[in-house]
Amino acid sequence: MHWTEEDIYLIAERGHSLHMQGRYRDAVIIFQGLVAADPRNQYCREALAASWLALGEPARALEHLNVLLSRDPGDLGVRARRLECYLLARDFPAVVRDFEYLQHLLPAHQVRRLELSLEGAVRKATPADDLR
Repeated sequence: MHWTEEDIYLIAERGHSLHMQGRYRDAVIIFQGLVAADPRNQYCREALAASWLALGEPARALEHLNVLLSRDPGDLGVRARRLECYLLARDFPAVVRDFEYLQHLLPAHQVRRLELSLEGAVRKATPADDLR
């Protein structure tokens, strides 16, 4: 069966709705099917990565984000999402690499939001006893 762009859009709309309801596993199932049907569909691949990230599965999200970045290394939104994955995975050297790339290209308010996320992640990763 050949899926039209409209078919994919209608099904993706349902996946998005499930994601917004917090039904991330159901959203993953839908977006996995859509990515299988149309591997070049950026929206579906990003949505699949977002659902994996929401499930606390950064490695699975990274697979899809890295595919997208291999196609378009300058996609700042995808790179910022990948930075979130690296944060969740506690891969701080990778976080720093993506942050250094983004800090020169994003507007100042978005850079500040990323800095705050980084600070929060470092605090979570560092036991209170280590801070004394």
